[in-house]
Amino acid sequence: ICLGYLIFGSEVCLTWAIPLLVGSVAVLGLPILPALGGTVLGLVVSAGMTAAMSIVDMLRPKLDWTNEAEPIKQNIGGLAGMILSIALLAVIGLAVYFVMAHTTLPLFAGYAVGMVLGLASIGILWPLTIKKAAKRLESIDC
Repeated sequence: ICLGYLIFGSEVCLTWAIPLLVGSVAVLGLPILPALGGTVLGLVVSAGMTAAMSIVDMLRPKLDWTNEAEPIKQNIGGLAGMILSIALLAVIGLAVYFVMAHTTLPLFAGYAVGMVLGLASIGILWPLTIKKAAKRLESIDC
């Protein structure tokens, strides 16, 4: 279940990441290496955000519904997950901004900080997600 959530989240991210990468290089004329670095950074951070949303979704699933859209559109857990993932993105973004704007470190250092924080969020949140999913599966009465 968790792997499916990660694959779906990554697939959605790739749906927008590849056209943005091509567009930023072809239309805006950005150099390929910074554009590719930004794309990879975005995908890494998105994986951590997907984990954050899945944890909240597993804590507060909407199990009583009458049509297929209701658990997604009327689930307060989904909103809480979005807020948590936006907070995670803000923390990582502010850290990268601080390194890029307020230090004399090269541009690569900002990418490195973002990657380290993104990978740390994956390393912390995905094991929690898997642990929470295992507990939820045990409690489901089939």
